[in-house]
Amino acid sequence: MAFASGPANSSPQVDQGLDHANLQRFDPQGFSDSFGCTIVMAARNGLVLVGNNEDRNHPKTIITFVPASSGYYGRVVFGFDDGPVQGGMNDQGLFIDGNALAPTGWKPDPGKPTFRGSVVMVLLGTCATCEDVKAFFEKSNVPALERARLPVADRSGASMVVEYGQDRVQFVRSSTWYPIATNFVMSNIRDGSYPCWRYQAADKILSEAKELSRDLIRDVLEKTHQEGGSLTVYSNIYDLKNGMIRLYNLRDFKKAVVFDLAEELKKGQRRIELPTLFRDEDGESLPSLDSILKKYIEAIGGKEAIEKIRTRRLTGELTHDFPGQNPPKTILPAEVLTAAPDKWRLILKTAGGLQQMGFDGERGWTQDADRILTDSRQGRSRLAYLFHPQGALRLNAFFPQLVIKESVQFNGRKEYAVKAAGLREGQDTLYFDAEMGLLNRLGDDIVVESYRPVMGVLHPARVVIARGGGTSTYDFKEVAANIAIEEKRFAIPTLDEVFSDVFEGLPDSKVLPLLKDFPSGHEDMNIPCRDGRFLYDFILRKGYKRGLEIGSFTGYSTLWMGWAFEKTGGKLIGIEIDSGPGEKARRNILSAELEGVVDVRIADAFEEIPQIKGEFDFVFIDARKPDYAKFLSLLRDRVVTGGAIIGHNVTNYARDMRDYLAAIQNDPGLETKFEALSAEGMSVSIVRAPK
Repeated sequence: MAFASGPANSSPQVDQGLDHANLQRFDPQGFSDSFGCTIVMAARNGLVLVGNNEDRNHPKTIITFVPASSGYYGRVVFGFDDGPVQGGMNDQGLFIDGNALAPTGWKPDPGKPTFRGSVVMVLLGTCATCEDVKAFFEKSNVPALERARLPVADRSGASMVVEYGQDRVQFVRSSTWYPIATNFVMSNIRDGSYPCWRYQAADKILSEAKELSRDLIRDVLEKTHQEGGSLTVYSNIYDLKNGMIRLYNLRDFKKAVVFDLAEELKKGQRRIELPTLFRDEDGESLPSLDSILKKYIEAIGGKEAIEKIRTRRLTGELTHDFPGQNPPKTILPAEVLTAAPDKWRLILKTAGGLQQMGFDGERGWTQDADRILTDSRQGRSRLAYLFHPQGALRLNAFFPQLVIKESVQFNGRKEYAVKAAGLREGQDTLYFDAEMGLLNRLGDDIVVESYRPVMGVLHPARVVIARGGGTSTYDFKEVAANIAIEEKRFAIPTLDEVFSDVFEGLPDSKVLPLLKDFPSGHEDMNIPCRDGRFLYDFILRKGYKRGLEIGSFTGYSTLWMGWAFEKTGGKLIGIEIDSGPGEKARRNILSAELEGVVDVRIADAFEEIPQIKGEFDFVFIDARKPDYAKFLSLLRDRVVTGGAIIGHNVTNYARDMRDYLAAIQNDPGLETKFEALSAEGMSVSIVRAPK
């Protein structure tokens, strides 16, 4: 969509539906009366954050929200009441701002048209990525570069600074994960001496940091803010991936206003005087943590009433609303069962069957369309807290070492932000309504929109989770408390309980109980049971007698195949490079009494296979994905005509085995089909002729 409106021309650009009365131009001198502004663009450990200190002796600051219109992205821009647009972010996760400079010597390229207008507004309106912005400057003369440089970052983590140096337009990219932009032309620096105390201070903090966090960026902004003639009038932290903006006013880094850009754009175009967001008529200081938590417990219903709630059932719907998916909206029946002290189970009914997760008091687990996984996170997840019937009384068990951090404004309401230790950035802060006392938000992505009273206690009724460009909303229509719930409802289900069709028609043996309830803490490293049943039936149908498995892990696939080879009178060699899982595979084979059929070897397959004599009529590859093509080359001539070479994970790891997929489809001696019994996929290649 970039440049769909053709911004590179000689006439001013006017965004549709935008009143330019106060946003007419990009004025580089407006950044600071004596040069200022510090910008950090950081991408690390899955986060993409931008910090900005806006320095100027003019506190009348303005925020303008502009919703998307035909040919233009939605955006928010920050500026001043006397004209200049300073910078902002759009709904694609693109950030742009500016650093004022002394005259750079910029000269227009006579072969390009000259852009005249609000460059920040047009770039945010028409560009989604750094590459889009680069293309704009490559096509156009932009006079703003005579007195300014423009830091740019996008939600992918890419960043650059557009500036004029060495007699040409430069796109300066950093070799660090934290590019810093202040008020000098980086491309003119040759000796590594950066003439700015703010740059040096920011670099020292960031170079010593072990991980990126919002608090880290706030620390940089606090340490680099300016006082005096060119003072820091506002600061903001942009979360480009999640579209969140944290705003600070007049160097007060204890009080923030938080914007969710997507939600703000839904309210239509509007202009806000930034200082009005920070008025605190009662002038109160931050309350103590104890008073916040006590008020929360009282708001929920009080300690005595909460302690009486032993079980709870929430019934309603989960709505997935993701505009970029097909279908964009999915509504699933949802049920949540909980019991004190810490058991819970979420049950979703999908078109493909049940999806579940929970905690049985000792182990957490999840179940999707393919498998059941143990997952320790479910014992203390944020959803587990929300579902807990006595959660308000056990807050510290889920969110340890709580500290009151600041007051913020969110959707027009004042909140107190309380931060926990040891949780991921963006998930580590609880936001309590300053007036009502209720918990409004858990991290930046979970909003509790409403509660429902039952037995004198408030229970969560509507919970919205933002993720990946959309939302998942739990809407519980019915809440029942202190009902009888059987203990077995919280137990981790066995595979045959969930995937009963997989085990239909199988004869009873010592193998079957292991296949139904496989003892492994890393089930995702083993194949789904549907794929195992396919391999079992396939080997029986073909009557194969000599098999090789590359990548046995703890032996779930090995059990399925070994059982089949026992019935055909054949043998199976399994190879596992990791001794820990390999020993578990051996123990599982012994438990199934298949040691006379299956030989599990703990070895490097590339070294072990050449030591094995003879041919195979069946090969199953489930090892390191980029090595599949090498294993094919090693074994292609050792598989007899009519034999099979089967590769696992050919769907979900296709990008890591393109050479293997090309080889099996382009080999005229192989007849290849693909099976999609699970989301992981298998390729089945029958040898029809020698290579």
